[in-house]
Amino acid sequence: IISNIALTSSSGTFYGIQNASGAGSNKININNNQIQNIATTTTTGTLHGIAWTSATQMNILGNTVNNISRTGAGTTYGIYSGSSSVNENVNSNIISNLIATSTTASTLYGIRQNTAAGTKNFKNNQIFSFSGTGGTTMYGIYIGFGTTIDISGNTIRDLVSTGGTSGNVYGINTGTSGTTFNVYKNKLYNLSM
Repeated sequence: IISNIALTSSSGTFYGIQNASGAGSNKININNNQIQNIATTTTTGTLHGIAWTSATQMNILGNTVNNISRTGAGTTYGIYSGSSSVNENVNSNIISNLIATSTTASTLYGIRQNTAAGTKNFKNNQIFSFSGTGGTTMYGIYIGFGTTIDISGNTIRDLVSTGGTSGNVYGINTGTSGTTFNVYKNKLYNLSM
């Protein structure tokens, strides 16, 4: 359990859990963790609940990321894949209560994948109760890369962005660099701005 952390610096990057290994042949399991009650005034830098870099096989299963808030503008990720992992299973996680209260637009991601070719599974995740002011942009799930990508059985609800003249709210967003996207049996509701 990683809990009850208050960050008062105006800059810097936060990771609840980070796998920084660059060894592509590794198999990495990040399972059944809780990252919760993280608050920051950071105006530059990024907040990550769970993040990783390279591995042949990544399993991110049964984690809870809850109540991460920022008063300064910036980007917050519940779960973030940002390097060159090949095969990824991101299943049965709960990401809730990501909050941005700046008057300047921020960005909130439940799950953000931005890696490489391979088999990617994003199944049975629950993503809900995001709130943002100042025209915050929100993504429940944003998947950018892969050979075969399965996005199924996820529930995404109650993503609410208010104020500002910009910002968008996306339940599921698929990028242009995937080969085959299979998106089915997801539930999306109460998305508003």
